[in-house]
Amino acid sequence: MKLSGAYMVAVLLIGSVYDWKYFSLPVWLLAVSVLGGICGVMYSLFWEDATLFSVGMAFLPGVSALLLSYITREQIGYGDGILLLAMGGSMGLEAVIVAVGIALAASFVVSVTLVVLRKVGRAQKLPFVPFLFLGSIITWGGGLLFG
Repeated sequence: MKLSGAYMVAVLLIGSVYDWKYFSLPVWLLAVSVLGGICGVMYSLFWEDATLFSVGMAFLPGVSALLLSYITREQIGYGDGILLLAMGGSMGLEAVIVAVGIALAASFVVSVTLVVLRKVGRAQKLPFVPFLFLGSIITWGGGLLFG
């Protein structure tokens, strides 16, 4: 996951800036992320001897996010789901689950803190990609140090 993880961390850094500023992601960035995911899948299949099942399972968080996006009428953006698909292809299922867990925990802490301090209302939306970036960089860095 070292090189493909670095690629996704870089994509998520750029995506964080866009998501924070515009609450949306540019199509070109989503295309670049998908390209990285495809390269990650090819690498896993041909050089790491991954199975089709394990590669397919890596897309589960992204597919789930896209389904939630549809069900909630984009309370979770489609761009987040596409980024999670790309992350699954390039980083693998375990890394994506850890990164999303960290992202959800961090967004919860920030949200509760902002509401308690009365900086935002309860209905205020926060961009999620910066939290995904945080979760990915911690996961990727932890993989470099411990994996």
